[in-house]
Order: sequence, then structure tokens, then C-alpha cells
Amino acid sequence: MALTSLAPSTSPRSLALQPPSLTDEVLARLGARGLDLAAVFKLLSDLQDDLRAEERKLAARRESTAGGPDAPAAAPQAPDGQSQLNEGGDQVGRLQLRLSGAKEQLEEVSTALQQMQSIELPAAQAKDAHEAVEAMEMQRRRLEEDLECLRQARKKQRLQHAQEHRFVR
Repeated sequence: MALTSLAPSTSPRSLALQPPSLTDEVLARLGARGLDLAAVFKLLSDLQDDLRAEERKLAARRESTAGGPDAPAAAPQAPDGQSQLNEGGDQVGRLQLRLSGAKEQLEEVSTALQQMQSIELPAAQAKDAHEAVEAMEMQRRRLEEDLECLRQARKKQRLQHAQEHRFVR
């Protein structure tokens, strides 16, 4: 699932040109529930950036403590380099924990979106059913009107028939 597909468009021009969509409505409802999607996406993006930066630093430290790719094979490791390496690994671990927490928040938001969409689907079906009932009601009224017209025509026909029989006698 692409993260950008859930994020609302925030440019003034795109907001002015686009009518409110189901996504905008769902985002507004989630915001009303106290879930700030923009903050969740920002946090997730920041955490991913921090994680990548720490991984690059860690790789650079590993390379520098190992003496780099051109260093002799027996380059001694400085004890300070090892502690920096351990510290970098710890930072990466903490960032990964923060990232997994943000992913859990994102999953909660995704679940809430799915629940809202499942709520709106029956609402749409109820609207369709209501429209079908209204159409059937109109058809029933037309049939009643047609039936009344047929009754009136039948009544006229009987009266005409009775009048004809009077003249015949």
C-alpha cells in the first residue's frame, strides 16, 4: 500500500479544483476521532529518514574502523571505534523500534479506514434500496391509477350497455 495514496493533497490549487471525495471525508472523520493522519505520515517519513541516515553512519563507521576498502588486512581496531559502532547499532535499534511503532499506528489508521469504508458500503446499499422502494411505490401508484381508469371505463361501458338494452326493449 503506497503511503502517498492515503495522504490528502494539500496544495491550494488542487484543493480548489477537487470536489470533496470519500477519502477526504474519511480523513476528516479520522481527524475527528483524534487520529492525525498527517502527523502519522510525517512521523513515519521522519523515522524512515532517520533510520537511513543512521544506517549510512553505521556503515561509514564500520568501514572506517575496518580501515576502509584499501586498508591492509591486519588493521587494528581502535577500542573507541568499537564503542562508536556499538552506539550506532543501538541508535539503529531504537530507530527501528520507533519505526515499528509508527507502522503499528499506520496499521490502526488503515484498519479504521477499512471499517469506515465497510460502514459506508451498507449505507450506499441502503440508499439504493430506498431508491428502489420509492420506484416501486411510484409504480404501485401508477397501477392504482390505471386500475381506477379501467374501473371507470368498465362502469361507463356497463351504463352504455344498459342504455342500449333500454332502447332495444
